[in-house]
Amino acid sequence: MNIPPFGENTECDVRDLIIHQITSYGYFKRLDIVVKYMAIENLRGDSSFGCELHDKLYSRLFSKKSARDHMKRLKKILELIDSGKFEMKKHPLSLSTRLNIWDGAHRIACAIYFDRPIINFKRIRREFKRGSDMGANRLKKVFSQEEMLLIEQKKEELFKKLKID
Repeated sequence: MNIPPFGENTECDVRDLIIHQITSYGYFKRLDIVVKYMAIENLRGDSSFGCELHDKLYSRLFSKKSARDHMKRLKKILELIDSGKFEMKKHPLSLSTRLNIWDGAHRIACAIYFDRPIINFKRIRREFKRGSDMGANRLKKVFSQEEMLLIEQKKEELFKKLKID
């Protein structure tokens, strides 16, 4: 993945962005994207439990208000996509100095769900103090073993869809 100047609206391949979120030892640090994808499936009638997992994640890590706000944002993005008014170019992700996802997991999940291979981002002059870990190490403190298994299975499905080994 090329590293653009700060603040420049740049296109990148969704697959490359996801690969960049995998550490050198194979740890995917953004399972929250998978949970958001599962919520989209639920909202679209493809599953019956994604929204529940989404709410549980944000309620336990942050607050019930945060869970409501995150779901409201996801529904708004889906509404704009359905109406044809959502353009990725006009709503770039924010990536940190090291290209970690700062803001935009909902948009990435939507891009994967709707088979949009290109996504826009802006690089910002910020970095996470403790990393951007929304991977299994953090999520297993929120979810049961059964729920983690479902999330991991969906991750594998998405990686296969994106042709990530």
